[in-house]
Amino acid sequence: MDLGSLIVAALLSLGLIGTDAVINAGTIRFDIQVTDDLAKSGYTPQLVDAIMVNDLRALVDFQSIIRPPQIRTPEERSIVGAMADSLNLKEVTAAFQADFGVNTVHITGSLMAAGKDKQDLRVILAGNSRYTGNFLIDATSDGQALPVFLQDVAAEVVTRLEPYATAVDQFNRLSRDIIAGKENQGPAKFGAVIDHLVASEARQPDSDVDHAAFHNLIGLVEMMTNDPAQAEAAFKMSVMLDPRLGIPGINLALLYVSQHRFDDAISAIDLAMAIPRVRRAPYLLANAQTVRALALWGQGNLQGASDEFLLAAQTYPAGMWAYFYWAELLDSVGNKPDAALLRGRAQHNMDIFNSYPEVAFMHIRVVTAAGFASRPIDLTSVRHIAEIYAQP
Repeated sequence: MDLGSLIVAALLSLGLIGTDAVINAGTIRFDIQVTDDLAKSGYTPQLVDAIMVNDLRALVDFQSIIRPPQIRTPEERSIVGAMADSLNLKEVTAAFQADFGVNTVHITGSLMAAGKDKQDLRVILAGNSRYTGNFLIDATSDGQALPVFLQDVAAEVVTRLEPYATAVDQFNRLSRDIIAGKENQGPAKFGAVIDHLVASEARQPDSDVDHAAFHNLIGLVEMMTNDPAQAEAAFKMSVMLDPRLGIPGINLALLYVSQHRFDDAISAIDLAMAIPRVRRAPYLLANAQTVRALALWGQGNLQGASDEFLLAAQTYPAGMWAYFYWAELLDSVGNKPDAALLRGRAQHNMDIFNSYPEVAFMHIRVVTAAGFASRPIDLTSVRHIAEIYAQP
């Protein structure tokens, strides 16, 4: 590592600049040429660039425990990025990027008319990714309007640049179809998506994190389609690939709760709660404590479960599920006034709390009244607590 890289590493460790200053603006830079005939008809390079950037953001800028880089145009600067520029760190950050594989991605290509009557559009893009190496995308619109066509192209670009973002996008689409009863081949379809993403990689060491997260998503799909054996195998594979991730262990424990394997659930959740990443993230820790409370409830330890729900609420007061299940517990023993208060807090938090696609509570509800059976749920479409109870 050269002197410049050491300087930036020191600045990062001291908190004087953030990683955003290193990844900085221009993480992805487009240079798409447009033929004169298309430019004259309104398909200017500026329009094409703007559509592509917006489509990429829609795919990549999502709430996630495993955070993908933000898509920025070359003109945009973050606060820390601007500070780095003002301190004349441009060359230093470039050296740091080169050492750690966070280089600016430069995508070049052309948009042209295609087909017999020149009614279709064709785009050819070339680029390089740390995941997939050099790549070439050659796509034709086949009658699609420009915005729709470029949306598909953007999805393919993200597949090459950030495979995990593509996996989450496909997982979200699939989970909604599963819940709506429109999909009964979910695991096979999602497995094919993951196989395609893994096969396209350049076998870089940092892809191991993606592989662990891929298997966590596979476990969620299997859990939603009621295949506990496959779900358990996927979560365990995720834990094995990245023991520091924590999330798969929490999800595995929730799976055990739904199978009445309460001792196994407590063992799994205690291991997950010992992981530094979980302990440092109040949201994750509160989820883990909520799962532990459900397991204690399943064992018949109602006081222990109530105490654990209280601990989860104190750990992350803005959460929802701790209050929701705590209300269920109090309701089950006839304490309806306090249960109503807790449901009121759960309803309030439903409007403000953040969740993540990697966490099972976002997609799985435990029906305590039905013996801790699990049900898929689309929490993004729920606006009131009553809708959770109304779902079968």
